[in-house]
Amino acid sequence: MTDLSSLPRLLRQWRRKTARSTGFPPELLDELQDHLLALVEEEIRSGHSTSRAWSEALARLGPPTALDNPTPPPAKTPAPGFPWARWGIAALSAALLAAVLLPDYPAFSPLLSFHVAAITTGYLAVFLAGAVAGLSLIQRLFRSSTLETFRRRVRKLSALSGAAALLTGLGFLTGALWAQAHWGRFFDWDPRETGGLLVCLWTLFTFLGLKTRRLGGHSAMSTTCAASALVAWSWFGANFVLAPNGLHAYGLSSSMVWAALIGFTLLQAALALSACLPAAALSPSKGAAPSS
Repeated sequence: MTDLSSLPRLLRQWRRKTARSTGFPPELLDELQDHLLALVEEEIRSGHSTSRAWSEALARLGPPTALDNPTPPPAKTPAPGFPWARWGIAALSAALLAAVLLPDYPAFSPLLSFHVAAITTGYLAVFLAGAVAGLSLIQRLFRSSTLETFRRRVRKLSALSGAAALLTGLGFLTGALWAQAHWGRFFDWDPRETGGLLVCLWTLFTFLGLKTRRLGGHSAMSTTCAASALVAWSWFGANFVLAPNGLHAYGLSSSMVWAALIGFTLLQAALALSACLPAAALSPSKGAAPSS
């Protein structure tokens, strides 16, 4: 059995040396360390000793300075404090438009219109984040990517997760207020209501995990794929399968919906689990074609 007792000491020495020679911030060192550990584990699985695996992994990673970009990036217009606030603006605009276009339907008050627009936009943000995560997880199995490409995708997941958490949270709250006014209760454990609450909490967990760095990039991609499956069941499963005659039902049920939901869930589960598979090596070249 391979002796791994020396690995923590090697990691600490490498991190101190890299920090002194490059001046990289802690978050960039964390990303480099994650990739280095993945390479070490792959070499150990190939049958190498810890010292040999460490040497091979360092050679594959390349000099850390090669990952730095000595040329300052072009100046960009500072982003607002919450870059995903544009999603909220879009949802509010859609809600106001719906309130104007539905004057003959008293049930469609501005409160309910905002609820529908916010929930819909939030769910679409989860699907978009799931597409980014799924494509990234597929690519990592077959093609190397630069560290900057990886970090850019993680930032997209963070922004989309924050937008989804904000919008589904606002949508859930406005829907509860409308239900209290028209149905006499805030919450009734309806499958779609419960699903919306779970989506809000799940995306909030992903967003806060990325912001506090308690959740790694690949782990966040896995949780985002799971969130896509949760949205599919909360949005379509609740209406067609779980409660076809409930308060939020669309009025029809189909066996094809069952098949589509199960197939989509299995696909997202496979993508989420693919984060556990060995990845292609990290490319130090800034010229590698990034994919997003």
